[in-house]
Amino acid sequence: MENISGGINNYVYLNGLLLNVLFENWQGQKIVDSSEKVFKSAYNTKWYNMPVAARKLLIMIMMRSEKPSALKVGKIIVLSYVTFNAVLRLSSSYFMLLRSLQ
Repeated sequence: MENISGGINNYVYLNGLLLNVLFENWQGQKIVDSSEKVFKSAYNTKWYNMPVAARKLLIMIMMRSEKPSALKVGKIIVLSYVTFNAVLRLSSSYFMLLRSLQ
């Protein structure tokens, strides 16, 4: 009975960790998507109806938004769906390795 209870506790704990990592990467992906929309929106404006000063500002906005903003962990890892997928693949590989060693 203790073995089943311990297994359930581990299952709940791992699901909680998985949901936490998913939520953090989801928020990072939303930031990346939103910053990409800035460039597309600026590109699709009717710039030819704007005054010259506004056109120059629009060019500056487009230059800045070419590189999408991102939420980073330790200035190294960008949080996104790609990172979440990599974490899942790596953790499943480690799990299979540990399981094969038993």
